[in-house]
Amino acid sequence: MKYIHKITHEILDVQSRLAGDWVPFDELEASGLNDSNQTDVIEIPKEDETEEPKGNAGDDSLADVTIAEIKQELDALGIEYKPTAKKADLYALMMKGA
Repeated sequence: MKYIHKITHEILDVQSRLAGDWVPFDELEASGLNDSNQTDVIEIPKEDETEEPKGNAGDDSLADVTIAEIKQELDALGIEYKPTAKKADLYALMMKGA
């Protein structure tokens, strides 16, 4: 829905409701108060149009934990693992068992 600011006459097109000095664009035009200069329209992208961050959130938690901590957790959970397994494989086992 389009809103216009009563004082600055800026126009926003958003999905949520705005209050305060913001009024629906249709109401302002119907009342005849929109006789000032033309203003620029600012497009706000919808959530599904925004760019997702690259990478996986799991990568950060993998970097924060050591192999020894992962092995300790696997032992506590009673999950068997190869002692020569890579950190990513151990982490995947831990996440599966948790």
